[in-house]
Amino acid sequence: MKMPNPNELWAIADRLESLFLRRNLKRLVARLSEIEKLKSSKFISVTEAKELKRRVNTAVREFAREFEKESKALQELMYENGWRIAARELDIKGTFQGIPRKALETMNQGLVFMRNYSSDLIRIAENEIAVAIMAGDSYENLIARLMGKIEQNGKRSIATMARDQLGRIMQIAAYDSLSENEELIAYYLWNNPNDERTTDWCRNRLYLNPWTVEDVKYCIENNPVEWKGYEIRDPDISSTFLHPHIQCRSVLTAVTKSAIKEGSTSEKELKGFGLEGKKFK
Repeated sequence: MKMPNPNELWAIADRLESLFLRRNLKRLVARLSEIEKLKSSKFISVTEAKELKRRVNTAVREFAREFEKESKALQELMYENGWRIAARELDIKGTFQGIPRKALETMNQGLVFMRNYSSDLIRIAENEIAVAIMAGDSYENLIARLMGKIEQNGKRSIATMARDQLGRIMQIAAYDSLSENEELIAYYLWNNPNDERTTDWCRNRLYLNPWTVEDVKYCIENNPVEWKGYEIRDPDISSTFLHPHIQCRSVLTAVTKSAIKEGSTSEKELKGFGLEGKKFK
């Protein structure tokens, strides 16, 4: 029996994310390099500090606008890829009709992170400038310190945000594609790399495989923290059944009724789904 395999989705997400991050981090550094032109060995004055604040603010805001525009386009591409691959894996015939409203809302919520992030960068700059004025520091020292903090913060925060949003969209797309053909589905399966980075929440989902269509519907609508005595999502953040924690790599896949009729499931096919030893009708 053919089993679903979302490895292609993960490979696409990793490739798109890598290209996206490299391009945008280069852009942030390019924007900030304009500030470096202000470097000098003299002490910074209040008037000069205002001009520096203005330039930092402009650089970060322009970067954030460009990032948001590209981020939304990237997520839309990931959604379409995820939808098509999930349908193709199960030999489901369907035509991609565009991204539904709920998925678009999720994308827009992700962009709020970027707005908050750009505000954080500006606050970092303002704090550093205020300290430099009080300490009688030079432009050269201030800007070197400022560039280092903003770039370091950028690399860490942008990577986290991009990876998390791509995973979230990938999960939504896969489920949207499958749920449109619900009458063909025998049961759902959670699939993830199951390696050293896999969380207990995702290991529990593997252990609880398979999931009935009714159970998945219930969990999406009610978003329980626990299921059948096992914790299945992070209770401390705004996690969901489809995206149980930050930077989650799990994907919900399914097995069709017709695939079950073709023959029994072998041990090799069950490997990696937490289904070893379980019986199916």
